[in-house]
Order: sequence, then structure tokens, then C-alpha cells
Amino acid sequence: MEYDPEHITFRKLAEADLPLMHRWLNTTHVREWYKVLGKNEPALQTVADKYLPRIHGRDPVHCYLVMYDTRPVAYIQSAVIVDAINVTGIDTFIGEVDFLHKGFGVVFIRKFLKEIVFQEPEITSCSVDPEPANKIAIRAYQKAGFRYSHRTWNAGDNVAAYIMTINRESIYPSIAVL
Repeated sequence: MEYDPEHITFRKLAEADLPLMHRWLNTTHVREWYKVLGKNEPALQTVADKYLPRIHGRDPVHCYLVMYDTRPVAYIQSAVIVDAINVTGIDTFIGEVDFLHKGFGVVFIRKFLKEIVFQEPEITSCSVDPEPANKIAIRAYQKAGFRYSHRTWNAGDNVAAYIMTINRESIYPSIAVL
């Protein structure tokens, strides 16, 4: 299936979305790779504990639902990486099963980079850190333009991380001077 980027929008996560997030975070395909406060099957209160500070601006992570037409189908977040200069990190998952393995992730990731991440003029690159065993995510990020950088240990989630990056020029190629 081909997805039209014109049908994709990003809406800030709201308190009313927490039951949806709870449902998504407890689906088999999400909980395999995505933990909430260290839990693979988080209770609704655990989901609220993590996301309410972000929703209310007390946490520097910006959270969005990915909408296809009017339907929420995925989640994506971004945050400036504190110990890096001009770098934003993103993390994402597709919540709705009927959007899996059909190329949707590549389309919305590219659009998010263009419309959200690289709209900040000081941001020059973006990174992701999937687990090395998460081949589906790695392939989607590669198709979106991310390139392998290095492996490291993600102490916060207590897992290995496969660091991939993309720079602004990959999204906004410079115009050749004649």
C-alpha cells in the first residue's frame, strides 16, 4: 500500500489519549521493543506517570500522535539530546496493526523530520537508537534515510542500542549554484 504524506498530520499528545497509548503499549508488537518506566506491559497509571509530565510541559520530550486522515495510528516523540550539540533524538512506534509492515513508518518519519525536527534551524542532525535485534525498525529507519553510526549501551533502558543518524541535508538538499 502506498501512503500519501498529505494525509499524515501530527497532533500533540493529550491526556485524553492516554487510554489509547495504554492499549498500544500493551500490544504484542509494541511491548516487545517499547518499555514504559521499565515495564513491557504497563498499567494505565504507569502510562500516565510517564506521559503526563510531557503533556504538561514538565519534561522536555515532545509527544505526538501520528494521524492518517483523522485516525490516530502511531506515536512519535522528539527531544534535544542534552549531551550533543544541535542533535534531536526521536522514538516511534506504530500502534495500529493494520498499518504494520506496509511502508507507513518510512513515510511518516520523513514527514516528521521535515515538518517538526528540522524546522528548528539550530538542529543539524537527528538520531535514533533501536535495539540491534529490532531489524524491522532498523530497516524502516534506513529507508527513511538514517545511517548506522555505532553501537552503545542504553543505560536508561538497560539494553544495547544501534545508533543511526540523519542530517538536515538529507531532508533539505542544498541547491546547487549555477
